Amino acid sequence: MRAFDAKPTFRAEVTVSVCLAVIIVLFSVVSFVTTAISTAIQADIVTANDLAAKLRAQLGPPPTQTQATAASTAAPARDPSQPPPGVNAIDVITELQQYASAIREIYTRAQQLNAFVARREWAPYASTHSNNRTNADSYNATFQLPQGLTNYWDAAEGRTAVYQRVRTFAQNVLDDVSFSYGAFAACVLPVLYALFGTCAYLLRLFEKQMSTRTFIPSRAYAARFFVAAIGGTVVGLFNYTITQGASISPLAIAFLVGYAVDVFFAFLEGLLQAFTKKAVSL
Repeated sequence: MRAFDAKPTFRAEVTVSVCLAVIIVLFSVVSFVTTAISTAIQADIVTANDLAAKLRAQLGPPPTQTQATAASTAAPARDPSQPPPGVNAIDVITELQQYASAIREIYTRAQQLNAFVARREWAPYASTHSNNRTNADSYNATFQLPQGLTNYWDAAEGRTAVYQRVRTFAQNVLDDVSFSYGAFAACVLPVLYALFGTCAYLLRLFEKQMSTRTFIPSRAYAARFFVAAIGGTVVGLFNYTITQGASISPLAIAFLVGYAVDVFFAFLEGLLQAFTKKAVSL
C-alpha cells in the first residue's frame, strides 16, 4: 500500500480547529461580559425608575407651585428644606442617596458597554471624567447629592434631569449591543460551531485511520467544511425538542450538524418527504 505523508493534513486540521476555538472562546467571553453588564444596567434602571416615582410621590409638586397655592389660599408656604408633613427626612435622604448611586452605576456600566460597540453612542457628561480638579468638581455636582440638602425637591429634580439623559444613553447602548452581538450569535456563531464540529469529526477520523494505517488524503474534507457551513447557516431555522419539556440549544445542534453532516441532511430529506406525502394526500 502506498504511504502518504499525514503531517500536512494533521497540521491543517489542527490549525483550523485552534483558530475556530479561539474565535468561539473570545466571542463567548465577550458575550458573557456584555450580557452581565446589560443585565446589571437593566436592573439598575428598574431600581432608579421605582425610586424616581417614589420620591415624586413623597415630595409632591415643586415648592414654587405649593407657595403659589398657599398665597392664593392664605395658607402657610411649605419649607423646601423640610420634607412634606408625614414624610420621614431620613427615608427621603436614604432614597436620594440610592437614586444618585443607581444613576452613577447606570452611567459607568453604560460607558463600559459602549466600548464593546466601538463607542458608537455619544456619552453625556463625558468631559467630567477627565483627571483634573475642575472636571472632578463638575462630576460631583452632576452625579452627587448637593451638600447640606437645603432643598429636597431640587435635589430629586436635579437627579431626575441627569437620570433621563443617562437612561437614554444606556438604553441606546443596550440596543446597539443587542443588535450587533445578537445578529452575530444568531447568524455567524452557528456556522462556526458547525465548522468546529467538522474539525472534531475529521480529527477523530484521522486518529482512527492512523491507528489502522488506512489514512488516504482526500479532497472531500474541504467539501465537508462547505457542507457544514451550509448546515450551520440553516440550523437556526429549526426548533429542536429532545423529549417533552427538554430542548437543546441551536449552537449544540450546529456542532452536531458539523460532526454528523450526513445525519442532518438525512433529517432534511426525511422532512421533505413528509411534506411531499402530505401534499400528495391533499
